[in-house]
Amino acid sequence: MALTYKQMERMMEVLQGSVQTSHSNFGPLGYADSLLLVIKGRGLEYSKNLEYVASMDLLGNNFSRDIPRELANLYGLQNLNLTGNKLAGKIPENIGQLKWLESLDLSRNNLLGSIPSSMSLWKTLAAS
Repeated sequence: MALTYKQMERMMEVLQGSVQTSHSNFGPLGYADSLLLVIKGRGLEYSKNLEYVASMDLLGNNFSRDIPRELANLYGLQNLNLTGNKLAGKIPENIGQLKWLESLDLSRNNLLGSIPSSMSLWKTLAAS
């Protein structure tokens, strides 16, 4: 399942500045054909299969608001670092859909609530 334009737009609101889309490359169904992900000055272009993005390191970008539910659509995500932002609210319940996640760091944010039960589905997450 590819991300729709609306889902990409929502995710971009939170990840503004680290992710740039190529708006001229949206197909007839509204799916993104490509995404330029800039991590620590290095640009990685993903095309057609955004759900296979493997790593996102968004450390210290001063992102605010909630963690976008759309992150769970990145099915191939193995590493996610959101440390040192100003994220608030709860961890989205659907985050458990990231079944290949090996590393998750949400420290130094303003998150509230309990850990979602869907996270118990993870078999590959390493504790540190």
